[in-house]
Amino acid sequence: WKLVERRDLTYMKFLIYDRWGTIVYDGMHTGKFEWDGTYLGQQVMQGVYHYVAIYETGEGDARRRGTVKGIISLLR
Repeated sequence: WKLVERRDLTYMKFLIYDRWGTIVYDGMHTGKFEWDGTYLGQQVMQGVYHYVAIYETGEGDARRRGTVKGIISLLR
């Protein structure tokens, strides 16, 4: 799974949670967000996972902050 990234991002934190609220992926703005469906080196179960993306774009007066939430369906 890959997140398409905007070029004007100045900050982004991306979290993926399982149904019990455990963070199975924690990514910072490193130029690439990819999750291979594993947690602690083990494949996670098929199912629905929730994500939260916290981001910032622009600088100075043009700075915008936001949060996006959604789901990822993991199929094997």
